[in-house]
Amino acid sequence: MANQVKKYYKKGDNFARLEQFAEAVASYDKVIAINPDDGEAWFSRGTALAKFGKLTEAVASYDKALAINPDDGRAWNNRGAVLAELGRLKKAVASYDKALAINPDDGLAWNNRGNALAILGRHQEAIASYDKALAIIPDNGLAWNNRGNALAILGRQEEAIASYDKAIAIIPNNAEMWFNRGNALSEIGQHEEAFTSYDKALAIKPDYVDVWINRGEVLRELRRSAEAVIAYDKALAIEPDDAGVWNNRGVALLDLRRYADAVASYDKALGVKPDFTEVRRNRKMALKLLNQNGEAHSKAELSQPRTWIQKILKIFVKNPKDMKIEEK
Repeated sequence: MANQVKKYYKKGDNFARLEQFAEAVASYDKVIAINPDDGEAWFSRGTALAKFGKLTEAVASYDKALAINPDDGRAWNNRGAVLAELGRLKKAVASYDKALAINPDDGLAWNNRGNALAILGRHQEAIASYDKALAIIPDNGLAWNNRGNALAILGRQEEAIASYDKAIAIIPNNAEMWFNRGNALSEIGQHEEAFTSYDKALAIKPDYVDVWINRGEVLRELRRSAEAVIAYDKALAIEPDDAGVWNNRGVALLDLRRYADAVASYDKALGVKPDFTEVRRNRKMALKLLNQNGEAHSKAELSQPRTWIQKILKIFVKNPKDMKIEEK
């Protein structure tokens, strides 16, 4: 019987290594059929299910593992990561707390806890968790990046940039990190350095639409409107149904006194989002200026959304993908 269990374990682990997770689960099920109190088999089954995307079933498996061995810090951490993926963030934090009570030196659990807290909007606590993670695993580039995001949200841009620099030194080919760095630099007025960061991001990922959008926003603020239009055109070639970008492109065209082109841009925006009030207001102004054949417009009357702040928040929403589950 012991040899049979060993054989099924080996098969399950090999299948998991090959990312054949359904087969891995089936092998661990055979172990559990022989010994339902095998906590390690329940743990391995939960991990395979999590990687297979069967999140609710994974939580149930981790619960079984923890009923047998409540001091398994790995299971508490992995349970938290799966709960976070399911959007049950407060329960995820509670699970990470259990993991850390067992093993305070679990850098992955500290990082995961920070991610969950950040998504909950508890940014100061998130930073404290990232600091704990980085004291244990100082070369965790994702933790440095996420720490930078939390600092940026709190308006501490210089500290955020220092965090992004640490992240990039570890993972230099990560476009998101360069993008985040560019946003923070732009916020403190270091626009040329921000462009350098955006260019780095685009060299890695030329179709990174958020970079093109934010590059356009910064160029517009610098009154380099012709270049802004080019950036918006790049963004729209990737995501043609972004009403906000069509609107911002229209504003840039108004700056250039290309009133007919601005109206066409606003029409595109309204085709995507007919109830976009700001666009209707801007279109009305563009038509008025077009009819007046070049009378200078009042920038105070134009409405354009500030895009990059929204985008950095959007990146935070993606961060659960960085949450790590632990192997056997």
